[in-house]
Amino acid sequence: MATLIYADGEEKEVKPEDGSKFSLEELQQFVGGNIQVVPSYSILYNAGVMDEDNDQDVMLCNEEGLLHDLPLNITASVMSQDKIVGNVVLISSGEWD
Repeated sequence: MATLIYADGEEKEVKPEDGSKFSLEELQQFVGGNIQVVPSYSILYNAGVMDEDNDQDVMLCNEEGLLHDLPLNITASVMSQDKIVGNVVLISSGEWD
């Protein structure tokens, strides 16, 4: 299961339509455009900085969020220690292709 974090801080658990893996189209709908992996989040996760119970090792955002002047996502920015705008999805790497 994945977590969608809206730019306003609201969080929502989301599941893939087919029950196993998210399609590219589903992920693009969540973030409102082309997806991009947030590398700083993955580095922190792999370094053991993230909560041990967290199985969501990938953060995806809108690739063109800054160009489209999307609102700052404070929750995602704190988690990644980087400026993140718009909605993001936290998922495990095995939940998408």
